[in-house]
Parts: sequence; structure tokens; C-alpha cells
Amino acid sequence: VEAHEWHRLVALRDLADSASSAGPSAIRFWRWRGYLLRYFRLPAAGGGDSAAAAAAPVVAVHGFAASCTQFLPLAEALAAEAQRSSARAEFYALDMLGFGHAEKPPLSFTQYVWEQCVKDFLMSAVGRPAVLLGNSIGGYVSQSA
Repeated sequence: VEAHEWHRLVALRDLADSASSAGPSAIRFWRWRGYLLRYFRLPAAGGGDSAAAAAAPVVAVHGFAASCTQFLPLAEALAAEAQRSSARAEFYALDMLGFGHAEKPPLSFTQYVWEQCVKDFLMSAVGRPAVLLGNSIGGYVSQSA
């Protein structure tokens, strides 16, 4: 199986697993410069009220050799806290190119590649200003983007 096809098959499996789970997060996929990257999105609690619409989304960027799933416990804790307060925001976490279920293309991975990937993700998938947070090299990428 070619690398592109393998990642497409993994994506289809992830989407099927996400659709059958009772969890609130949705696994999604996004193409960046031809490469398939996985991310999850936890919608703002409470749906479309004005407070949720006004809150900046949170975008989490993982560290080296990790994946977006490292942020699932944080996303779930934030969702639980949102049930007790009026703080509501969408939560996104992206598998960076070369890690998790994102494609692993034969190119040099640099902070500049990851920085541009995060910038493009913000523009196309999130679509509005967001709060970036990161772990390890993801913290550096978040600060640089």
C-alpha cells in the first residue's frame, strides 16, 4: 500500500470510529499542501449562544513525537468546566506533519514547516483568531505562529 493510500485508509477508520463513539469530539482530516493531517474538534459547549460565538477557539499544538490525542484529557476537562461556567470555546488539536496519523512525507521537518502548517490551519480550518497553546516544540511553534 502506498503511503498516501495508507493514510487515507487510516483516516477512513478514524472517521468511522469517531462516528460510532459517544464522545463529543469529532475526528476530522485536513489537507495541507497535498498531505493529509488529522485533527479533532470539540465544539463549544452550549451550541450557538453569543458567549460561545464570541469566545476565541483554542488550538493545541503537540510536542515532538506526540499527537493530537495527548490533548483529549485537557479538552474533556475544559468541556466539563464549561458545563459549570459560562466559559465556552471550541477546542482544536492538530497532528503535526510527520506525527500521529498525519502523513510522513520525505522532507525535512523544521520549525518553519510546522509554523506555516499551524498558520494555514488557523486560516482554513479554524477561520478566525484563536488562542494557541503548545507542549514542548509545540509551544515554540505556537509562539512563532
